[in-house]
Amino acid sequence: KAPGGVLGQKDVVCMVTQHLHVKEGAVEDGSTYIWLMRVGACDSVAKVGWKTLANFSAVENKHYVPAEGVVTLHAGQRLAKIMVRVLDDERWEPIREFSVVLTEVVG
Repeated sequence: KAPGGVLGQKDVVCMVTQHLHVKEGAVEDGSTYIWLMRVGACDSVAKVGWKTLANFSAVENKHYVPAEGVVTLHAGQRLAKIMVRVLDDERWEPIREFSVVLTEVVG
């Protein structure tokens, strides 16, 4: 693995930011977008896997919806985004944290 991202045959894909702060209820449906950036040749299709991890204080299905998927970056495409839903329980809570990790790049 590359620091902060995953390494493919010719490209590195990483998250644009390591930390993202989201206020519950700020978006009606809780959609939170995390931008990915690809660096390298970018001359072919690359696919990167991702998933959420409940490794901090946030609880799956209480504070966020667990998810995973694969993002496809087409030739020449350097940016893509993934979506994670943050749940609003309408009561004040201290900061809740969970992780989103990139798993593998093909291409």
